[in-house]
Amino acid sequence: MKRVLLAAFLVMAQPVLAEAADIRLWLVAPDPAGDLSHCPERARREVAARSPAARLLESAAELRWGGGTVELPGATADGAGLADRCFALAVNGRLVAAGATLRPYSARRLRFPVLQILPRRPGEGQVLRLAPQFPANEGAPVPPAWRDALTDKR
Repeated sequence: MKRVLLAAFLVMAQPVLAEAADIRLWLVAPDPAGDLSHCPERARREVAARSPAARLLESAAELRWGGGTVELPGATADGAGLADRCFALAVNGRLVAAGATLRPYSARRLRFPVLQILPRRPGEGQVLRLAPQFPANEGAPVPPAWRDALTDKR
């Protein structure tokens, strides 16, 4: 009886562990350089095609969004080169959001998802804030795709 219960527990726990570990952030240079207006389409296209133009974020980061916080895995804590890029965020192989990365003091106005690169203190990891648009409206509802994919993925 104990073996059956233990086996059932392990089978139930495995998908949860796999989900928590499979959050990926892809970065793509905008084309033309500096033009972020086509980022959602560009990021989706490059990631779907498995293009070498799409590179996986290698630095560890904390992703904050309207429903909580998620840790993005990475080998380093260096977030250099994140600003003014296109991004695609995938959870369990499914694209959840695509847009552009910006510093919070940017003068741009974007009406698609944005990852804000928040200032960090020495010795702290990179923090990113996912917002449906920029400048962010704190009262804006969280898109259902984000809520469904990112909730409890810590």
